[in-house]
Amino acid sequence: MSIVALLLSASAGVALADGQATDSTVTKVGGQDITISDATITVADTTLSGPGFPNLDVDQQQYTLECSTMSIDGLHVSFDGKTYEVGHVNVTLKNIGLTLENVHVSNSDEA
Repeated sequence: MSIVALLLSASAGVALADGQATDSTVTKVGGQDITISDATITVADTTLSGPGFPNLDVDQQQYTLECSTMSIDGLHVSFDGKTYEVGHVNVTLKNIGLTLENVHVSNSDEA
């Protein structure tokens, strides 16, 4: 969400300067391309429990996402009391690592 907030704060001034606001409550921001690369996410010492979850324990495991792109058509974001409408958003993830350390997952329906 902080990436979206940064994106919108940078783009909102341009949208307002161009007079793209449809009314006083929504500011239109053109399409955006976002790339997140070379990042590592670590989930450590965590327990998750919920209905339908599998029962598993992960001592240590690493995964890498080489490249993935997703597209979103029409996105409304409220930030600091204002609403922004972003047209078409492409999000590309490159070289993202995920490390799991001491993670426990359990099914809360089981006794």
